[in-house]
Amino acid sequence: MTMTSTGKGSARTSLLLAALLLATPVRTTPVLVVDGNNREVLYQEDAGLPWFPASTTKLMTALVVFEALRAGEVTLTTPVTMTRNSVKQAFLDSGLSLGRTMTLEDALFATITASANDVAVALAEAVAFDELSFVKRMNDEARRLGMSGTHFASPNGLFDRSNYTTARDGTTLISARAGTSSAAYRATDVHR
Repeated sequence: MTMTSTGKGSARTSLLLAALLLATPVRTTPVLVVDGNNREVLYQEDAGLPWFPASTTKLMTALVVFEALRAGEVTLTTPVTMTRNSVKQAFLDSGLSLGRTMTLEDALFATITASANDVAVALAEAVAFDELSFVKRMNDEARRLGMSGTHFASPNGLFDRSNYTTARDGTTLISARAGTSSAAYRATDVHR
């Protein structure tokens, strides 16, 4: 088999690219697997490194809403209206237009199960005076829970460098949300 000079150059380029790829560390999402009964760490990989939580942010949004439900600030029938701010959210959206209204319960379902970014913002604005006030409540709750590696920038998790968490803080949030949300949800008249 004979190689032309083009073939040798192509082979060298391929080898060089392969060497560079092997030498470049691959960054994966941090992982933390915890036994739900005793909180024993079963497996972890970079659990304390910051990463972008994306739609996982909506778990904190739901937790703050459930805390507002428990405090009597809102009910499951509180109207949630699509505002100018909410309808301009990117990516996953509900398709609802400006001024459309739904119940807080429906907004929770759309936020959690459909990951609707626009509804997450409308929900935040219904619970707090505005989105920024709601995000402050999210960060206050994160601090209260001991989530020291977390900062939220929005109720929907759209990319923002100041929206980050760790896998360790994620397990803290999931543990808090599992207990609080079911208790708050059961305490409402709608589901008795």
